[in-house]
Amino acid sequence: MRLFDLIQLQEQRLEEVNMSPTNLRLLASKISAQGGMEFEMCVPNISEGDEGEFDYDMDERVHSFDDIENFFMGGEGFNSRQQVSRAISSMQDDYMEWYHEQKGEAWANDQEESVRDYIVQNDWDEDAERRNWIENNYDVTDEEIDNIIEAGEDRVDRDRMDSDPEYKRRLQIYKEASDAIELELDAKVESAIDDQDSNYENAYEEWEDNWEGGNDISEEDWFHSQGYRYMTDVEQAYDLTWPYLQEGGADIEMLADEFGSDLGVKVNWSSSYHGGNRKPDTWVIEPDGSIDTDGDGAGLEFVSPPMPIPQMIDSLESVVSWAKKKGCYTNDSTGLHMNVSVPGYSYDNLDYVKLALFLGDEHVLSEFGRESNTYCKSAISKIRSKIDPNQTGQILDQFSKNLNTLAAKNIHGGITDKYTSINTKDKYVEFRSPGGDWLNEDLTKLTNTMLRFVVALNIAIDRDAYKQEYAKKLYKLLSPADDGTNTLQLFSDFKAGKIDREQLISNVKSAGIQRDIKRGRAEGKLFWWRVEKEGRNAPNGAVLELVAASKDEALQKASAEWDIRLGALTRASVTPIKPYTGSKLEQPAEPQASDDSQARPGQMLAQTDYENRLGWGSQSADANYEIVDRRTLRRQFVFIANTPQDAERKYTQWLDLAGFPHDTENFGWRPIQR
Repeated sequence: MRLFDLIQLQEQRLEEVNMSPTNLRLLASKISAQGGMEFEMCVPNISEGDEGEFDYDMDERVHSFDDIENFFMGGEGFNSRQQVSRAISSMQDDYMEWYHEQKGEAWANDQEESVRDYIVQNDWDEDAERRNWIENNYDVTDEEIDNIIEAGEDRVDRDRMDSDPEYKRRLQIYKEASDAIELELDAKVESAIDDQDSNYENAYEEWEDNWEGGNDISEEDWFHSQGYRYMTDVEQAYDLTWPYLQEGGADIEMLADEFGSDLGVKVNWSSSYHGGNRKPDTWVIEPDGSIDTDGDGAGLEFVSPPMPIPQMIDSLESVVSWAKKKGCYTNDSTGLHMNVSVPGYSYDNLDYVKLALFLGDEHVLSEFGRESNTYCKSAISKIRSKIDPNQTGQILDQFSKNLNTLAAKNIHGGITDKYTSINTKDKYVEFRSPGGDWLNEDLTKLTNTMLRFVVALNIAIDRDAYKQEYAKKLYKLLSPADDGTNTLQLFSDFKAGKIDREQLISNVKSAGIQRDIKRGRAEGKLFWWRVEKEGRNAPNGAVLELVAASKDEALQKASAEWDIRLGALTRASVTPIKPYTGSKLEQPAEPQASDDSQARPGQMLAQTDYENRLGWGSQSADANYEIVDRRTLRRQFVFIANTPQDAERKYTQWLDLAGFPHDTENFGWRPIQR
């Protein structure tokens, strides 16, 4: 199968694995699987244990609020759910205050650029502003304004300047208008920030939606900043009781004897969570502080040993029957975890993505009303969050070469945290999606869910099983929203004949570069850029390919090459093509002092040389304007001016001394930003 043939899979009617109850039993009967279950339920008339000494050997590292909740809700249950929730709420308030401090600092650094970008895109019509300025400052007709704008936006004809005074006048007016509206834009940006008007608010909202730094500030970062590295630190800082004792549990011991006698099984028990001794062929009963009993009895977990699937299903039926006779009950806080192992299972050969897709992870969660449960967060959701659009082409290529497992591991390696709906272990997989009020669920639903897990896991370790259906599911998973860098959309365009193979390859590379630039991964790197003067694919439009470190620099170089003002490139398309692999580009020379009595065109003098030759005296200390090379954005000279008109006059004098024409597009003046 070729890479591009995968696109056809989305349009094919493919045979799917049959997950009907009858077929599940048939498929599972052919698999020598082992299963185990963790039954969480509320048992009436049971006390979890007698008071003893606190067991600080149970201390753990702090990584998240979920860790804290699980720890202090566990053990002997000394902390009520309300107490723990109150403490965590207080922590989260402190965390959010700290988080917003970090966010505020980031916005302070970005706000000027963000507000300017928003205004330019949404509340600024450069052409209209230029036209209005010309109309307000010169007594000209609409036709004359059109001629001025046409002259300014076209390539400067230097021969015509010498012979056509009117043409030269139009260029000068265009330049004056462009410089003036640039100052108006600066003032509009400054005013928006000072007044925090709608432009400011909208710019902030856009920045906030795209603020990548927010993903890098974790709960754990805050814990470390506050010195909360262990649960003992949390206990001391907040009103919580250490949840673990060293001894106790008379009621649980009697219940264990009763359970073992009624079901005919061996049982170990513990008065602390995960304190029970795990042995082959032996059940474990222990308290679980995460279970909400509503004050009636104790929240206990009944853990089975691994056994063949038919025997596990029989045990499931026996436990359900015993629990109902005992008066046990379940609710939103109780889980029903199912552990499954199949022959050949290992981390290395497990395709975690395939498992989640064929299992129907989100379907099972919804069946038990567990979509929002913090103890079984959706595996598919976590997989989606790990998808890197830059890797989609590589993933599909690997898949086309029958490297399915390798392709999937590029998305998710299969190592999970505890509270994931599909939680991988060394020798088995823990499925945490069933649960809730499971004692009142139809028994057939529970058994079919276990069989579904067996079949899906067996499929997930076999790279050749249901290849076509996997391709279809994988394609759907990898298909992101179309944001202009959608690699899969490019493949679809190729298939539809909208672009040829050469365009496909070029656009895929460009899309990857654009994503890297957008995410800040290419800062300081040089790329080849294509600049299309009239926009992408414009008929007979001027096109340049040049080397630059950013889109802005590419535009600046293009404006210099075409000898037009930067503002004339508002319709230009600027696209990165490929990384620049040549030697370091030659940089413009720094301004040099000269002993010549007269400047030559293109020669930059030192600040003091200009001051002396212009007869202005020292300008540097109190300078409020600067002259900048538009091509390099380097400052060439600073000076003092009382008004914009005065600045324009002094700028013209500087051009005369430096040997540049008044209509040059290579230099400009602007107020110095303090």
